[in-house]
Amino acid sequence: MEYIFTIGEPFVCLFAAYALTTTWDWHVAGKAEGRRQKSEVRSPESKVQSLKSSLATAALIVLGLVVLLARPALWIHEVLVKQIPHELDTENTQKVRSLIESHSRPDQAILAAPYYAFLSRRKLIAEYSEFFIWDIMYRLEQRVDRRAGQATHKVEAIADGLRKKAIPVVVVNLVMRDGHPEPMQIFSVEPIGEALAANYKSLLSEPIRKTDRLVDVLVPR
Repeated sequence: MEYIFTIGEPFVCLFAAYALTTTWDWHVAGKAEGRRQKSEVRSPESKVQSLKSSLATAALIVLGLVVLLARPALWIHEVLVKQIPHELDTENTQKVRSLIESHSRPDQAILAAPYYAFLSRRKLIAEYSEFFIWDIMYRLEQRVDRRAGQATHKVEAIADGLRKKAIPVVVVNLVMRDGHPEPMQIFSVEPIGEALAANYKSLLSEPIRKTDRLVDVLVPR
């Protein structure tokens, strides 16, 4: 979902630019037609004055758009380049990596986004490689297909590992809803949530906050 929105935003900008330029072209064409009809009765002085007025109006419109859009555009660019809504900053990323490395061995599998597993050179439990995609597959199997498929088997294997405290580190994704943090994706699935609540504790005094999400690091009790 995040990838789709990130890719889609430039196309929205291009469409908006096309709409603005097309509207301006219609405006210019209309004014040109009006000038053509009046050119026979207007004096050279009035034509110069009209041109100056049009240039001044255009300059004011451009300046207004720059003032209105420059700061938001720069902010959006900065946010997208730094992936602020989706990723932690360097300091907190290193903090999560350090906690993973200090509470697990290289041969152990953890439950975390692939990004953190890659940084800490750890395996992923049940090869749970993409939270969003596997979560969608699980919910389709449960609510639409009503059968236990590959995603359901992965959830069951992860829940069993959590109940046995066999997963040394869990990096949990949380989302703010009505001012309260709630687990998202796989962590909101009932078997996973229950196993975490009963068998794991947080290493942090409070979750690390991103723009609209939080990250917590859990280990067995």
